[in-house]
Amino acid sequence: MTDLVVRKIDFDVDQAKFIWNPDNPSFSVLMNQITFFVVGFEKYMCRVMRDAEAHITDAAVMEEAIAFRKQEAIHAQKHMRHARALVARYPALQGVLDKVLASYEKVYNTHPLEYHLAYAGGLEAIFTPFFKMILDHRAALFEEGEFVEIFVDTPLAIAESRDPKGLYKKARSGELPNFTGIDSPYEVPEDP
Repeated sequence: MTDLVVRKIDFDVDQAKFIWNPDNPSFSVLMNQITFFVVGFEKYMCRVMRDAEAHITDAAVMEEAIAFRKQEAIHAQKHMRHARALVARYPALQGVLDKVLASYEKVYNTHPLEYHLAYAGGLEAIFTPFFKMILDHRAALFEEGEFVEIFVDTPLAIAESRDPKGLYKKARSGELPNFTGIDSPYEVPEDP
């Protein structure tokens, strides 16, 4: 019998506000970024594990592999719900989701199973302790906390004149799509 406990995500992921925790906006942004990354990664993991299962002969290892795949499928579904909610509110994010899914599709289609298992194992070795830390410190990360928001209201023309990298110019020419303030809306804080 496997020791792996299939964890269900009990976070409310249907929130569509990009900054869903105004007391910890940096964490909100980080978790949103992770959502888009892991949608592709977890789907990829499920495919890789299903492929690997065809080569597993040990019943205990097979049980572990199936439990792991089920856990990844649950997580992929939950993250996809969050990503879809964000895309519904911020349609430009669909391009991000499409690129992530396409990148994992490309990795899957261009490498053998041995590569996939090493790749997946390496990423899991990094993310497992990271997500354990998130779960262990959930109250501090997801609940209200001390945060001071500083809102600097800089007119767009001034921001463009201070842009040493020429990003605004690239956005205006179409080289940088979905650029905040140019072709993607800027959301002023509700209570600056």
